Amino acid sequence: MPVIEVGIVVGYLVAWAVQKARWAGHRLDETANLAIDVSADRLDELVRTKLQDIPPSKILMKKQQHLRPAPKTSLMYCWTRVPRCGPHRSLT
Repeated sequence: MPVIEVGIVVGYLVAWAVQKARWAGHRLDETANLAIDVSADRLDELVRTKLQDIPPSKILMKKQQHLRPAPKTSLMYCWTRVPRCGPHRSLT
């Protein structure tokens, strides 16, 4: 009767367990992707039905009303007011 070393048996068991874990992970990944796709489709449909009668310009105007102007200490405010260098201006 042949003697099988315990290390070989344990190696086969570990390889089998890793293979099954990969397979289960693949299945879970596919299921999660499907759930996300269905949710995104539902959300897209809901938004389209809610906004179908509103022209895009009205939506943009409404969003613009909620935006606050940049404070005068912000980098963007200062950058837009810095004189630019060019053929008609010098750094001095």
